[in-house]
Amino acid sequence: MKPLPVLAMVYGQPLSLKSSVSADISRACGWGLLSTGFFGPVAAQSGDPSFESDRNRRYEALARLCAVYIRDGWSVVVEGNFTELRWRKPVFTLSAGGVARLALIRCVCSDQRVLRLRQESRAASRWCLDHLSLPYRDKTDVQNIAAEEIPTTELPLGVDTASWVIDTGSWSIQSNMRSSDRASWLSLDLLLREWVAKRGKTVLEIKNE
Repeated sequence: MKPLPVLAMVYGQPLSLKSSVSADISRACGWGLLSTGFFGPVAAQSGDPSFESDRNRRYEALARLCAVYIRDGWSVVVEGNFTELRWRKPVFTLSAGGVARLALIRCVCSDQRVLRLRQESRAASRWCLDHLSLPYRDKTDVQNIAAEEIPTTELPLGVDTASWVIDTGSWSIQSNMRSSDRASWLSLDLLLREWVAKRGKTVLEIKNE
């Protein structure tokens, strides 16, 4: 019997390296890769009336493409902030009914200094689609852009689900897997832990140069 496809949602706050995590998982596992960034920048500014509609359209398109992968039995990594339930629910629905396994990978950065450095680099890059042009003024600014942990009440019942939290500020990782399902998620768990260890070591070596 062909194994169920994996739907891996990589979500969390901006500047937490979600895109890097997603691309490396996709490459290492041979899974598809979808991201809100694939649809270009949000054209409107945050205060513009069309800002929310632009964001909604991106997530709606993302869910439609994700459905194609799962329907045809292909594993896929889907990446975005996913701060709103209306953006998460269509993706979760795709795994209902035992048609896919759900991996939730939450990316955060607990180091405010690192966040500021990443923000400055991103704002200065001509290649960056979604500029965060306003500097972080204080701790509250950093906290306000962080995506909270997804409540378990949102998740489809009966779906094989595992979750991870990757902190790209402290370069640490936490996992949450039911003991009965741990073996089925072992390869992804090892991959994520190796990614954190390797990237964290690289950052440390650069700091020490």
